Amino acid sequence: MSLLKQVRGLMKRETTGQGDNVKPLADLQPNDATVEVMLRIADDIMGQLRAAREAGSGEALVVGIVGSVGAGKSTFAQVLKLLLRSECCTGVGVRPGRKGTSLDGPPPPRVEEVSLDDFLSSQEERFELGINNRWELNATAEYFAESVLAKLKTLGADGAVDVPCFSKGLDDRLDTVRTVRGPVDVVLFEGWRIGVDHPNFYPFNRLVDTLVFLEVDFNAIIDSTVTLYPNPRNSLPSPSIRSLVLLSVSLSVSVCASLRFARNSGLGTRGSLWSRQK
Repeated sequence: MSLLKQVRGLMKRETTGQGDNVKPLADLQPNDATVEVMLRIADDIMGQLRAAREAGSGEALVVGIVGSVGAGKSTFAQVLKLLLRSECCTGVGVRPGRKGTSLDGPPPPRVEEVSLDDFLSSQEERFELGINNRWELNATAEYFAESVLAKLKTLGADGAVDVPCFSKGLDDRLDTVRTVRGPVDVVLFEGWRIGVDHPNFYPFNRLVDTLVFLEVDFNAIIDSTVTLYPNPRNSLPSPSIRSLVLLSVSLSVSVCASLRFARNSGLGTRGSLWSRQK
């Protein structure tokens, strides 16, 4: 079976979406070029992980995934997690029904996903700091870089880290947490502010080992998003929703602008996706 068919077969098995507004991978229909790019990036990540292990490092490889609002960061993180654990990248077959074991060779890497959205300040913190909304550049709670991301990077077999959960629907941090138990080999860290040259993100950026940028058609994002919130009276996009989407996309485009110089300089170009190591 060709790798392209193998990847599509793996995606078809994933019938449940993960997270807010994330389609099940089974619903996606990527073309051959897109699948090849995803495989190439996953293979690059595996290569970096092997090199780190051969050099004696036991730390997790932190892979930053950045792009505008609606670019598909969460979906791409799901695809990467699937590929990194599959024989497409590991070269070994995963034993069905037994997570973390394989038919031969070492087990597949243990991959965890973390969203920068979950590191946003709570409403109480924003009020105390005079931050108007979660879209402001300083709305990310910097202390989570050390208390969560740095600990995930060095998490041992007997360790555990509580990852906060932020609800965009409630616009506030939840009381519940998600506990990640070690060890961890790869952390997929996605968000539209990752890698951006701004003091609020430096504590997070210094922990990122490699960066993947998702370049998309911003007009397509706006058009597809506003159709999710039609005006109930005439089925036309609500002007207020369109304004909100335009604001969120324009903000994310502006903070991602500092990353464009690298792509335009030809660093690690990958078609519509590109990756860059430290």
